[in-house]
Amino acid sequence: MAAENEHNVPECVRNAIRARGYEPDEVMQPTIADWWAWYTAKAPWYDKTETVNGHRFKVRRNTLHPARRVCREWASAILDDDGTKVATDADAVTDLLEDWVAETRFIPTAQRALERAFGVGTGALALWFDMQADGTCDVRARRYDARTILPLTWDDDGVTECAFATDAYVDGRKVHQLQVHALSEETGTYHVETDLFDAKDGTPILSEGILEDFDTGADVPTFAILRPALDNVHAEGTYMGQSVFADAIDAIKGVDNAFDSMQREIDATKVKVFMSADLFDLQKDEGGKAMPVPMSPENTVIMKLDTVASESMYEVFSPAIRTQALAEALNVALSELGDLTGFGQDYFRYDRSGGLRTATEVSADNSAFMRNIRKHENELRPQLEALLACVLQCQRALNAWPVQQGCAAHVDFDDSIIQDTASEKAQMLAEVSAGVVPRWMYLERFYAMTEEEARELAGDPEAIDLGA
Repeated sequence: MAAENEHNVPECVRNAIRARGYEPDEVMQPTIADWWAWYTAKAPWYDKTETVNGHRFKVRRNTLHPARRVCREWASAILDDDGTKVATDADAVTDLLEDWVAETRFIPTAQRALERAFGVGTGALALWFDMQADGTCDVRARRYDARTILPLTWDDDGVTECAFATDAYVDGRKVHQLQVHALSEETGTYHVETDLFDAKDGTPILSEGILEDFDTGADVPTFAILRPALDNVHAEGTYMGQSVFADAIDAIKGVDNAFDSMQREIDATKVKVFMSADLFDLQKDEGGKAMPVPMSPENTVIMKLDTVASESMYEVFSPAIRTQALAEALNVALSELGDLTGFGQDYFRYDRSGGLRTATEVSADNSAFMRNIRKHENELRPQLEALLACVLQCQRALNAWPVQQGCAAHVDFDDSIIQDTASEKAQMLAEVSAGVVPRWMYLERFYAMTEEEARELAGDPEAIDLGA
């Protein structure tokens, strides 16, 4: 059962989509709900009960949140606010686009969308439009995950029309909001159609601050669907993707089982004080019989059975802890988790500091990670570039940006995680010293010089000829 703060698409939103002639794609929703439960560590497996002295206690397993850790690592490895670069076919437009990306915090927004996408199989970035008093339009990208994404028209090449169902607060009250991004046959451009419904009874409502139909001026999709580069084996005929940890649920259990055992071992090996029953408070049961007050399993004071007379009213017990064996068990589980989620067996280690490993370590012994990050980048790059190209079209139509028709956008991911620049520099310097590589090539590669500039600085006699 979903928690109160978890999103479900209400029936009024479904009916509004059907009224437009679409049938929303919801075949994956039960599976997505399961992935979300593991992503948030709220799956039923985490809750259990234990019985102590005839009394039942609810117990929750301790967790390292391995599912979310996996998704967070992939998102931060692929997209980096400093390393990811955007560009266009024109330098002036590139400057405008870079300013927009920085101002709207597009990369951090995309990174959070990517984390959710790897968790529940599908994410999205969709453009929002806010008309200003001076006639300009503020264009921004907002993120969605599979629970709120409803593809309407799609094929193997991609989604061409899509709906996004979210909750919002409009005019001081909670509403269900439906936004449909669809291509208009009349204008040949994408329109964003917005419907609002009262969250209490689902009745349609209107708001003066919300445009029901907005022409974006772009003839390409105003959204981008983000998916891991994994084949969805859970449903046929859908565009929704597969969670990066879909095949690693048992490994997730193994990690948290080992971690929970470690925590419980620490609790179990705390100093225990066994005290005589004479020192405990008594209470009467339903039959009037006096019974010791039951104690929580968290207590370190335990009543001992006075079957044999004891000179001491209490005894102290301090057992040894098996930290090494438990750490080894956790590392085995982490190794399998890394292998099944595409990082390789040596990526996650309990005895390492948190965060990503260095590029040198990854390059040296983790070819699986390098292959998989390239695969995910190749899946995501066309989607991000198409959305940025749409941003250019919208800005040209709405804000008079000097963008030529068909101007393309380019995204370059930060490859420092899989390319160790320091090692490459050292190797190339050695080759320069050995006379294998000319000095100007080193300057061109690592100091962003043109070939002419590098040859001139290196004193290459051919520089004059090249300049001519």
